[in-house]
Amino acid sequence: MTLFLALCKVSALYDNRYNPMKILVCVKQVPEADSPIKIDNNSGWIQTDTITEFKMNRLDEFAVEEALLIKESIAGTRIDVITVGPNRCDEVVRRAIGMGADSGAFIQMTSDGYQSPFQVASWIAEFAHKKKYDLILTGTMSEDDMQGQVGPMLAARLGLPWATSVIFEKIASRIRNPFTSSVKSKAVTGTRWN
Repeated sequence: MTLFLALCKVSALYDNRYNPMKILVCVKQVPEADSPIKIDNNSGWIQTDTITEFKMNRLDEFAVEEALLIKESIAGTRIDVITVGPNRCDEVVRRAIGMGADSGAFIQMTSDGYQSPFQVASWIAEFAHKKKYDLILTGTMSEDDMQGQVGPMLAARLGLPWATSVIFEKIASRIRNPFTSSVKSKAVTGTRWN
């Protein structure tokens, strides 16, 4: 497991009997690994009209699975998923709900071309801003562009603390005590506990 984590409510009092934990998981649809890829000469981005099979980004699947583990350990937890993309991308939202997420949101794009990580993070931030999530998870990066920027940009847009390349997290919920977390992340120089 490697994922991005934004901690939204680290210092707030947390009582899961009356205020269930809310998790947002960002997922992306990417081409299947064995799909033939052609680059559009004008846009410099992949031509998706020749690709017939798409799937949920594997690293985002890890984020959904981690959210489900948290849901199992903290009663009342609610998991929402969100994706940004063209019409066909609603399939990844349905897949996440099939895995156990409670609901999904789909920010539909009119074009199938490249969207900058800043733009995607801005749209998701606008959606998440009023929802007051306790935790936001994404995969470390997407398999198609491998930039790994949406998660940190999303946290920055929302003014939240964050960690990347998370390989272990532990969230403690005690009634009438602060919601706390421990995060272990993988760095070039080794492993780091936050």
